[in-house]
Amino acid sequence: MNRLIRVALIGNMNNNFFSFTRYLRDEGYAAQLFLFNNEQSHFLPQNDSLDDEWKLYTSWLNWGDDKSFNDFDTKKVKKEFEPFHFIIGCGSSPAFLRKAGITIDIFIPYGSDLYSLPYYNLVKPRNLVTMIKRAYWQKKGIAEARNIFLTPTGGKFEKYVGQLGFKGRMHRCGVPMLYWKLYYDQKFSEFKHSCNIHQLVTSLKEKGHLVLVHPCRHNWKNIPAKWSNSGNDILYRAIAKLKEMDPQINISVITFEYGLDVKETKKLIGDLKIEESVYWQPRSTRLEIMAAIQASDLVVGELCDSFLTYGVVYESMVSRKPIMHSCKKEDFKNEFEEIYPMLFANTVEHVVEHLRKLLANPSEFEELGIGSYQWFKHYLVDEALKTVEQLTK
Repeated sequence: MNRLIRVALIGNMNNNFFSFTRYLRDEGYAAQLFLFNNEQSHFLPQNDSLDDEWKLYTSWLNWGDDKSFNDFDTKKVKKEFEPFHFIIGCGSSPAFLRKAGITIDIFIPYGSDLYSLPYYNLVKPRNLVTMIKRAYWQKKGIAEARNIFLTPTGGKFEKYVGQLGFKGRMHRCGVPMLYWKLYYDQKFSEFKHSCNIHQLVTSLKEKGHLVLVHPCRHNWKNIPAKWSNSGNDILYRAIAKLKEMDPQINISVITFEYGLDVKETKKLIGDLKIEESVYWQPRSTRLEIMAAIQASDLVVGELCDSFLTYGVVYESMVSRKPIMHSCKKEDFKNEFEEIYPMLFANTVEHVVEHLRKLLANPSEFEELGIGSYQWFKHYLVDEALKTVEQLTK
């Protein structure tokens, strides 16, 4: 790189931009991460890092939530970001930055910032004025962004880009949500072997159990929003069916108290009488989840809607573990030369069939994880970085 390019990444949904910041810095960019004032506590840089280096290039903003939208200092914001050559944003950043007179160079949506934030809800009259203003600026900020990075979603999110009047250039790549180098570092090896959840998975495997890690939110009964059904119940009904077929079967699921339907899932597991096969963990950091996944046999993702990528998929890819989820390859066959290897499942019967094969020969599926890891590095890391390089020349 011939010149020092200053890049600001604004917002950090699920630590996505923290990972991207590290990749960009490795490429020689002077990349800085700016956190909104309402970032989720378990998705912060310190929860996805094993040292304090993140403090050197990370700052907190005093805006980002709805409450701050009416009175944040637009002149101060404009001045703060003037030194940057390139602005990358997600979440509510289009609304705040456009109101401050700043055009985003790359908008990288994660979902609701496309299909929810640019709109307002008439059932909340107390906040209606703020919601209308924020929706207006969000829509304007997205429409006038110079570029959008969007991993193909089979048309689900793409249609909103068109509806919002986006005038720039669409790039069919997303953002690498995980910094793969961290998970092949000696520091992480030491961390995971001292981690209780890693020790639990290891002990179960030593007893001859097939161990599944299911880190998805438990959203399957009281669905909070469009495309947020994880289909968790399908997995547990399949486990119950397998146990009914063979009561001596050795299979265990590691899952987390995360999502709106944790209580409903626990009740279902009790009704199905498979409590001894499910090991609940508290809501955990990605470091802890990755420690469990790296020791597991299989990662189970969402079993309802068809999505190519999301956090759990990336976690399995980086760990070189096979994933079972509801992605329909035909939805994305026109977007890539090849789709990463996976186990498709969106019914109890699908899950039972895959798990029976895994129980018979777990090592047979190891190549799926290796193939998906290679796909991740090529399509989700290298392609994204190559596109940023082209745009910043």
